[in-house]
Amino acid sequence: MQGNGASGSHPTALVGFMLILGVAVAVFGVIYYRRGSARFAAAGSWVQTQATIIASTITTHTQMVNDMLQTSYRAKVSYRYQAAGAEREGARPFLCARTDWNSEKEANAWLAANPAGATVPVWFDPANPTDSALVLNKPSLLAAIVLTTVGVGVTILAIYLFAKM
Repeated sequence: MQGNGASGSHPTALVGFMLILGVAVAVFGVIYYRRGSARFAAAGSWVQTQATIIASTITTHTQMVNDMLQTSYRAKVSYRYQAAGAEREGARPFLCARTDWNSEKEANAWLAANPAGATVPVWFDPANPTDSALVLNKPSLLAAIVLTTVGVGVTILAIYLFAKM
């Protein structure tokens, strides 16, 4: 009898974990998009100035996806700019959504346009001059939809499994 009670608690704990995880992922997807959208809207009042690129590189990220090796490329940058009477340093290439390229050619095109020593436009928040970005992009709606859909799907599956117990 004790064996049945102990083994019965594991599926319940697993379903409970799935329920919590599903809700958390769904809520995160919504919050991610709402915060990013609010940040993008607030950036409408940001000020543009010029920055000097200190260093820029492309980092490579390789992972297995469906038994295939997949490589993505991500920009990494540091730059200096003048804001609110002081010299500032920034490291954010994109305002809301991190941009990864699947094409090395696209990544290298970005790198060629942003080499060390280049003068490029930068946007900064006049209320917080240390907050800056080279590109004012929107949050990824696709990422928010995927996160929310996966979270809702896991939540529904957990509820279904719990009802079957």
